[in-house]
Amino acid sequence: MKNILEFLERTSAQYADKTAFADEEQALSFAQVQAMARSGGSELIRRGLKNEPVVVFMKKAPQTIAAFFSVIYAGCMYVPMDVGMPLHRVRMILKKLSPNAIICDESSRATAEELGCGEKIIDCTELFSAKPDDAALAAVRARQIDTDPIYIVFTSGSTGTPKGVTACHRSLIDYANALCPVIGAAADSVFAMQVPLYVDACMKEILSVIKCGSTAYLMQQSLFMSPLKVLDFLNRHGINTVCWVASALTMVSGLGAFAEGRPEHLRTVCFGSEVFPVKQLKLWQQAAPEARFINLYGPTEATGMSFYYEVDREFAENEPIP
Repeated sequence: MKNILEFLERTSAQYADKTAFADEEQALSFAQVQAMARSGGSELIRRGLKNEPVVVFMKKAPQTIAAFFSVIYAGCMYVPMDVGMPLHRVRMILKKLSPNAIICDESSRATAEELGCGEKIIDCTELFSAKPDDAALAAVRARQIDTDPIYIVFTSGSTGTPKGVTACHRSLIDYANALCPVIGAAADSVFAMQVPLYVDACMKEILSVIKCGSTAYLMQQSLFMSPLKVLDFLNRHGINTVCWVASALTMVSGLGAFAEGRPEHLRTVCFGSEVFPVKQLKLWQQAAPEARFINLYGPTEATGMSFYYEVDREFAENEPIP
């Protein structure tokens, strides 16, 4: 395998009508994600885009992930952003990139126009409604190699100035093949995606879905203002796997949500990016006694998580989790 799209195409053939990505407003099957991505990729090729960054400036939604794959089908690299990012940060990223195309939705178009991106804007509805061009897509695929970049994610870096980090097909293929067995990703896995789509941490869910045929439900950050709503979301959608930053887990357990309810389906809880207090870990273990708990760590520059530790013993509250 040399192209990340092979995961999507193989899984789409096997689970065509199964939900791949969903939120409270939209659900996309594997077949729909692939069809939208092929249409979008064809339109980007028709517009002359080639081996260059394409900004995906859209809200956190299933169709945004389809836009990511559209860019990959066109042989370009996507740069994820959304309107929740500080405006000065968006300006700095656009200045660094000088992109020729910015894919927008209804939430971001006005902001993109205010930033002077008018003629570069591509409405996502126009992208997804384009006619797929099989010959053009095949020509792009024939030229692609496994070290071609897929995305550029901007981190703050040590200076606070956005720094672009690139990942390629090979790094993501290898990451998916290493990660999915560790977290137990499978066709019956149902993820709750907590992180924004403009950070590389979301690749844990995206890769699990396209490689294993899992399903991912996208969560809006506003949910975490009410921990009981988070529990309701988990139980209503049958979530059995979460890969969250430690602070999101702490927000639920630390505010007493487990006194009112518990996550009924959890079998894997992955945490990382921050220190997870042992006190909060114990609350989650009590609420989900059958679940595995896995500490993940890795820098953006290494594509994703590089190390893991599965909790296999009791920890004192002042003891760090490896």
